[in-house]
Amino acid sequence: MMRRSFFIKSTLTLAISAIVLCGCATASDMSPVNIPRSTAAPVMSAAPPDRGLSGEVVALAFSGGGARSAAFSWGVLLEMRDQRREDGQRWIDQVAFVTGVSGGAFTAAWFGVHGADDLDGFRGALLDKDWQGQVHDHLAWPGNWRPLARGGINGRDRIADWLDREVYGHAHMSDLAGPPILLNAVELYTGMPFVFAEPWFDALCSDLRAVRVADAVAASAAYPFAVRPVVLGAYGRDCDRSLPAWVGAAARDPEAPQVERDTARSFQTFRDPAQIRFLHLLDGGVIDNFGLSGIAVLQRAGGLPYGPLLAPGDVVRMTRLRVIVVNGEKSSRRSWGQTRAGPNGMQVMAAIADHSTDAAKRNAYDAFVGRLAHWEQDSIAWRCSLTLEEARRMGAPDGWNCADLHYSAEIVGFTDLPVEQAHALLNVPTRLSLPVDQIDLAVSAGRAVIAQKLP
Repeated sequence: MMRRSFFIKSTLTLAISAIVLCGCATASDMSPVNIPRSTAAPVMSAAPPDRGLSGEVVALAFSGGGARSAAFSWGVLLEMRDQRREDGQRWIDQVAFVTGVSGGAFTAAWFGVHGADDLDGFRGALLDKDWQGQVHDHLAWPGNWRPLARGGINGRDRIADWLDREVYGHAHMSDLAGPPILLNAVELYTGMPFVFAEPWFDALCSDLRAVRVADAVAASAAYPFAVRPVVLGAYGRDCDRSLPAWVGAAARDPEAPQVERDTARSFQTFRDPAQIRFLHLLDGGVIDNFGLSGIAVLQRAGGLPYGPLLAPGDVVRMTRLRVIVVNGEKSSRRSWGQTRAGPNGMQVMAAIADHSTDAAKRNAYDAFVGRLAHWEQDSIAWRCSLTLEEARRMGAPDGWNCADLHYSAEIVGFTDLPVEQAHALLNVPTRLSLPVDQIDLAVSAGRAVIAQKLP
């Protein structure tokens, strides 16, 4: 999450400002970034197209962490583009899917828009620009108090419109190609993960394809108070389609994972105009800085043992799926650990905010690991239900073993590097823009950590 304790350290100032100035702010553009779905709009695809995945494949989760995380995850993609497997395939062409949060969403979205062959343009488009200088983020400056009272300092013009113009070239979600790209935020009314993916927009009766990529990234990176929430409209009142059957089943299922039950219930809320007409999205790192929580919901919604992020032919040809979490978070240095007096009041609040975010992230990761084991079992059962002729039509090689499939998860981060390099990176601040030398350091770190993991 971008600057997750940013607002905590000025809590008293913010509270006083909000009380005194509430209702006095100059309104910014808070119109919904989505539109209702037309009756002709297609329903969710059962699975992505067959992408020719085979053998060992990789899925990537890019954490939050501002420009530091964006550069770190970009370095991972660059190395995967340049490294080849034993069979000559580029590793980047064997990426099953990418999920991103906040700073990691910047990189994931660029990959989705431009693909593996235009990765190099990302640095000039975003990382080398002084975007930070164009954003008003000093909470103690009185000029920021009035917009702060309305929920945040920076609105759509300074965030999403800038990204749309300068980085993503007016691309829409329909322009994403290659592996599935998941951009993650949090919905404030329900407190649930919100993924810019079809099940969430089906619940809103909205057209995901028409959403700007920049608006999805802005929602994922909208760190509290410094950025205004991104607004979505809920169009359930005039929707011509009922919620899919899985929503009601999951909402009532006492044995379903809690994230599935609560997300299903939030979808029911989205269809009820008496409860909610507008959604307000903030930085997904508030509840899951690895962007893993929504994957279980996607699987439940897809109704496929192997999907919906993988095509059946890809699953037949795979022998291993490695989900690699690329953790670009910085360390929290707390000098009061050396004093008998301990933290002051503001430091206690900052530590609590950090620990709450870290606990949510750890719980999401552990839950995902458990879900991954079930995903593996379901995929093996489906493969073994195929006849040999069916498997061969989908590309099964000679000597194919339906049970030869393994799913795993792991985290790579700065602590995997030599001590001096790790120390320097763990102290790089979480900002929208960084000096060239710190960008270079993070990019080279991304290359180094993934090179250690590729066989």
